[in-house]
Amino acid sequence: MKITVVGLGYVGLSMALLLAQKHQVTAVDIDQSRVDMINQKKSPLVDAQIEAYLAKTNLTATTELPTDADFTIVAATNRCRLHHRGHPNQLRPRAKLL
Repeated sequence: MKITVVGLGYVGLSMALLLAQKHQVTAVDIDQSRVDMINQKKSPLVDAQIEAYLAKTNLTATTELPTDADFTIVAATNRCRLHHRGHPNQLRPRAKLL
């Protein structure tokens, strides 16, 4: 199964790595430096387990949304404002990818 995970923070990257153990996963992020690190099997996050899984999987990363995925997961941050309401500006860059 071809899966795309959009957003490579802790949630998205962890999800992508777990899914990549059994599926073909493409990770997508708007941050080119994150994409480059993942393609070099280096974690953009300080986490020993993520580093270990990156070394063992064939996860690939890109800034372009693949068109051939069976399904896409969006794991984008939506930091809360006052009164714990999310702000849609956080999601707009990811939504433009879709």
